[in-house]
Amino acid sequence: MLTLKQFKEFAPHTKYPDNWHDALFGKQTELDGKSLLEDYDINTPVRVAAFMAQCHHESGGFVFVTENLNYKASGLIKVYPCIPLQCSCIC
Repeated sequence: MLTLKQFKEFAPHTKYPDNWHDALFGKQTELDGKSLLEDYDINTPVRVAAFMAQCHHESGGFVFVTENLNYKASGLIKVYPCIPLQCSCIC
């Protein structure tokens, strides 16, 4: 569990630290009063640290909330060579 102050230190560039902190650590009515981390058994210091590090990395420090879909077909083929593409225009 991180306090709001700790979260702000961890992600100093986010515009919405209160919202992020509440979404991750606040009690959610949709989860029967559990927090998101509790619901997924992210309940030890090591698990919290790993999860927060991954979230920090994936979101650019809790700045980005949408995925950048600026991928070229040639790049996708290199990364995922065994996934068939349904487009005949890719050579």
